[in-house]
Amino acid sequence: MSVIPAVYNLQTHYKGSSFLPLRIKLNFDITGAEIICQIKKDVDTPPVYEWITGTNITIIDALTGEFILNQINVFNPEPCRYIYDLQVTLANGTCQTYLKGKIKVVQDITVEV
Repeated sequence: MSVIPAVYNLQTHYKGSSFLPLRIKLNFDITGAEIICQIKKDVDTPPVYEWITGTNITIIDALTGEFILNQINVFNPEPCRYIYDLQVTLANGTCQTYLKGKIKVVQDITVEV
């Protein structure tokens, strides 16, 4: 039986600004799990950014499923509405999408000198 993902739409983001860390708690054991979260323009397009376990995800407490999608210092995709989801593959091979939503990136008017 499939899990119905929770929907969480992220706040509007200004192009070129930092994407602050996002703390997530799943309330189940994620010991040995592989977590991936991708932001895409559309389902069939390559990700504009992705978080992956062991690279840019910090596990806070595996037993309670608490982790952080680490900060992106400069998140700079083109202004657009994007979609994202978060998928977890547990150590036993079970794979589910637990979170999904949208994020709108808007053009910032300040340009670095």
